[in-house]
Amino acid sequence: MWESTSNPSVQRKLSTSHNPQCCFAIPVPLNLLSIYYYQRLCIRLSIANQMTIRITLLLLACLPSLALAEQFICRVMTISEGDTFSCLTTENKRLRVRLAEIDAPERKQPYGAEAKQALSDLVLEKQVVLHVQEVDRYGRTLARAYVGSLDVNHTLVAQGAAWAYTKQLKDHRLKDAETLARNMGKGLWQLPAEDIVAPWDWRYAGKIAAPQKTKPSRTASFSQFGGG
Repeated sequence: MWESTSNPSVQRKLSTSHNPQCCFAIPVPLNLLSIYYYQRLCIRLSIANQMTIRITLLLLACLPSLALAEQFICRVMTISEGDTFSCLTTENKRLRVRLAEIDAPERKQPYGAEAKQALSDLVLEKQVVLHVQEVDRYGRTLARAYVGSLDVNHTLVAQGAAWAYTKQLKDHRLKDAETLARNMGKGLWQLPAEDIVAPWDWRYAGKIAAPQKTKPSRTASFSQFGGG
């Protein structure tokens, strides 16, 4: 702070040694009210700096969970289904990748084999860049995949080899691509109407149709009760 003297054109700096963090000066006339508000300002700035440091440390502590948003390269080794493959990273780590935001026909579903071949044509034995979104409950890496500038997820939907998976949809261009493929009769959309079943409905129907396993009932015998 600057203190006024008898000469208005001359001012001298007021020591702020009581608060080393306040290293700037404000050219205002010296009075008790000015000093009070100046000290309050220094205290508030000090608190703000402490909060900034705490927030920074908190973000650093959260970095392991933020790592899921990373991008990395891997080479595709095998194709499981029309939306699932295994690949080997540059660190020789094997990953099972489920393409995010899309859903391809199941293996035993109409167009399941064709969907698997469509994915194979795009990525098998090629290097892909994975934009990881999360890891699902089955341990699969959910990701958008790119071969060069080619968006694999979008291409499969545009070819009629997969649906836009509305349950986890973030990129609504996928829904637009599905609508266009449907209107143009591409891929699975050429099938008879009764064979066009969304994979999530197919899986649900399979669960309903599957016979429920029941434990065989144990009949009581006289020996259990001490009988002969």
